[in-house]
Amino acid sequence: MVMIHRKKYVVSFLFVLFSFVLPTNGQNVQEGKTGYYLCCEKEIKTIISVGSYDNFSKEQILVIVDASPRGKTNLIAESNYCPPNGYPSCLPGIRTTLSEKLLKSFLNDELMSVLAHELGHTTNQKDKGKHTLEDEYYADSFAREILGKLGMDKEAIIRSIEKFKKDNPSVSKEDLDKAEKRIERLNSLRAEENKK
Repeated sequence: MVMIHRKKYVVSFLFVLFSFVLPTNGQNVQEGKTGYYLCCEKEIKTIISVGSYDNFSKEQILVIVDASPRGKTNLIAESNYCPPNGYPSCLPGIRTTLSEKLLKSFLNDELMSVLAHELGHTTNQKDKGKHTLEDEYYADSFAREILGKLGMDKEAIIRSIEKFKKDNPSVSKEDLDKAEKRIERLNSLRAEENKK
């Protein structure tokens, strides 16, 4: 009985915390206090308008910008999906975190490719959060499909990966290898399309 009350308390606390700490107007009105703010509502609505995944219309999707020292110096894009009856510490819905550095340095089509890629992870039933190379391939294909439907440049995905490789001081060798393989595959997909 105590455990149930504790879980409800944790979930309630997190909802209150996010309601007050994260402003919804895209501006970090608490600059220097929280280091986080919300953004990209228009971009997410655009992606949802052409996406075929059912959950997009049912789940709350938030894009959180990390403006902490880590977010100002690294290119970061992370996503997680918490089902309605998920863990107490997990706010239900789809959460994508972008670093402020990414938000400021990526062009619009590159930002859209990153957002679509991250949402692609949440649509992949086989993705358990570890983001294997196969998971990355799936999310890349999802992003290419979204960009194509929007009439945007599909090569924006490659450019965004190149930026991650070039301008990310904390990137690991494993992630660099994964990025190279993703670019190689995306170039192959482009070559196949050009033959048609």
